Formats: sequence, structure tokens, C-alpha cells
Amino acid sequence: MTVPEHHVLALSGSLRAGSYNTALLRAARDLAPGSMSVHVHSGLGDLPLYDEDLEQHPFPEAVHDLHRQILRADGLLIATPEHNAAIPAALKNAIDWMSRMPGGSGMSGKPVAVAGASPVLSARCGPSSACARSSPASAPKSSPSRRWWCSARTSGSTATGP
Repeated sequence: MTVPEHHVLALSGSLRAGSYNTALLRAARDLAPGSMSVHVHSGLGDLPLYDEDLEQHPFPEAVHDLHRQILRADGLLIATPEHNAAIPAALKNAIDWMSRMPGGSGMSGKPVAVAGASPVLSARCGPSSACARSSPASAPKSSPSRRWWCSARTSGSTATGP
């Protein structure tokens, strides 16, 4: 058995129990090559809404748990629907919390892939995600040539770049 060299943290922007985006992440986990492990984080719904009054030491445990997982990961895989032409509130909330972590978010310099299982994921969501991730505290390693937004369609898959 191959020991994984790359550890990817997968985050779903959807909290729905039957989420296609979460199913996409589980498929990525199940189909990952032996040199890669994919951990599907299931706790975005456990994060309290970001509130500076809660920003005390210690931070809420759910926030610390996500931060520890991001620190251990070599990269992030985010599967998300589009909500009102933007990323869903739960995903934005997680990014807000991570941007406030002492010592940084742990996302800086990590490769990030953004995908979606919804046939209506549009390019509007991709750039919004990129903008949300590009705050100084949470900017992942990306460049225009490395950003891709994927959307599954009933007739097949498509990938669109910048």
C-alpha cells in the first residue's frame, strides 16, 4: 500500500445532507491515487457565525479544528454551489474565521481548486471565490493560469479558466 505524499482537505460549500458538491468531494476522495489522501471536512455547519466578540483565545473549538486541518493539508479542494451569484454563506464564514486566526489562516501558499457539481455554477462564483480567498491573511497559491472553475452538466463536464 502506498503511503500518501499529498494530503488534500476538501470543503463543501453546501450544508445540505444530499449535497451533490459533497458527493463530488467523496468521489474525489474515493478516486484519489494512492499517493494522495483527500479528507472531506464535514464541520462547516458547526462554525459559529463570525463575530469579533467571539474572537478570543481560545477561539471556538470548531474554528480551531478547521484551522488544524488546513495547516496539515498540502492543498484544498473546494466544491461549492453558487448562491445569489456568490459563494454560500457557510463557506464565506469559514474563510472569514480563517482570515482571523493568530499566525495566519494556513491557506497562504497552498494550491486551491474550486469545482462545482451544479449545472448552474457560473463563472460569477469562481471569481467571487478567488476574491474571497485573496485577502492578505488567506491568499492561497494561485495565479491566473492556475485558477479553474469547473461545473458538471447533465451532458458532460466542462472546465472554464480565467
